[in-house]
Amino acid sequence: MNILVPIDGTEHSLRAVEFLTTRTDLLGENPHITIFMAQMPVPQRVLAGVQPIAVEDFYKEEAQSVFSSVRALLGDSPLNIDMRYSVGMPAEDIVAEADRLDADLIIMGIRGHGPVNSFLFGSVSNAVLANTHRPVLMLRNKLPEGTSNLRVGLAVDGSSYTERAVDFVLSHRALFGDTPRVELLNAGQITHPIGLSSVASMMSSGNTARDMLEMRERVLDSVMTPLLPKFIKVGLDPKVVRLDGNPGDEIAHYAETTPLDLLVMGSHGYGNFRSAVMGSTAMKIAAESSVPLLIIR
Repeated sequence: MNILVPIDGTEHSLRAVEFLTTRTDLLGENPHITIFMAQMPVPQRVLAGVQPIAVEDFYKEEAQSVFSSVRALLGDSPLNIDMRYSVGMPAEDIVAEADRLDADLIIMGIRGHGPVNSFLFGSVSNAVLANTHRPVLMLRNKLPEGTSNLRVGLAVDGSSYTERAVDFVLSHRALFGDTPRVELLNAGQITHPIGLSSVASMMSSGNTARDMLEMRERVLDSVMTPLLPKFIKVGLDPKVVRLDGNPGDEIAHYAETTPLDLLVMGSHGYGNFRSAVMGSTAMKIAAESSVPLLIIR
């Protein structure tokens, strides 16, 4: 399994390296790991009068300084690890490096300020997510506990993105520990079949509430029915969880308060930066939850 870990020397990026040392059982079998530092080029106005070899030495020294911190965190780790650096636009270089490696997984430590706007804009992690088709594990403040009995939440909504996420989980069992506890999370608004209009509001409250709950249950069943046999076939008996409300808010809240060790979900990732970020349930969850988030494209 090829794993790419982009870093920039900051505390939040080095959290991904810490993850490598604490959760070796979540890296699959015989992982090959590339630690990758993408440096921004020195501005041209600064380069005036500077010898090219001096600039190259500067980039190399910057990278080696960060790699020294990485080696300190890794200690005597037996993991198979390479370290590489580039000079260019970080997000573009990370995506290109993932393609060069044919990476099975990208692991990134993210800043995640909390408020959605401050998290979304200017973030290299978001630009990577918007432009790669590879699975991305986003680590914020919390790392999975040191146990093979992980509590894994898989957000499902019946879409093709859900199918890809489920297929990834089932085909990469080694990533989730020996005995994971899988929970299938379906979140949605409870609405009346004809909408919460004035007509619906004029109906008797008892009938309206019952109709809405019955419709919500039908939606839940339609999502879970094709998925459950897939898990049972490989020896997993997932717990079905219905969450009522805005999916981003409800899933993030559930992940924090349950609490989950890892959250998995599919994302459309259109490729256009604004389309991939704005209104994305995945990004809202990443902004509001400290739980590690594995996004499958």
